[in-house]
Amino acid sequence: MPASNKTIKNMNDLSDWIVNPETGRLLKIGTRKYYDLVKDNILKIDGGSRKKNVLYKGNNLDEVKKCMVPRDENLKIIKRNETLIESRRKVTRGEIIKELCIKASDVIKNNMGDLEGLDGKELDNKVKQMINQKMVGDIANKKKEYVLADDDIGDTTDGDDEEE
Repeated sequence: MPASNKTIKNMNDLSDWIVNPETGRLLKIGTRKYYDLVKDNILKIDGGSRKKNVLYKGNNLDEVKKCMVPRDENLKIIKRNETLIESRRKVTRGEIIKELCIKASDVIKNNMGDLEGLDGKELDNKVKQMINQKMVGDIANKKKEYVLADDDIGDTTDGDDEEE
């Protein structure tokens, strides 16, 4: 089977795909980006801070490290070669399980109406997709919302125009 047909066949089952909250595009469950988004939501860290930040370059790293305090409890300061870097801490398995249980119960509780009438594999796929989307995060609306101002053009209530 050609690779293109394989891709099309896999795309028909949307339970293996979720919406990336940053881009609004479909994202395959199990990819590295998927796990990055799950970790961001569990640690409650902005995804933009994913890159490592160099805090200090030079000598006396041990003395400088003693003076520095991480800005966030989910970040730690580590030594690499002759630099101090602020890096994310690893998510523990217990944290992932705890967060998964909370989000799974929220999904079931808030979507009981959508799950009625589904049975077997349909129910499994729908619940799996909804839990995965909840783990990754809410879909951000990238489009700007415009609010129309009140129209004052047609209003001509001056004191001069009133009849007495």
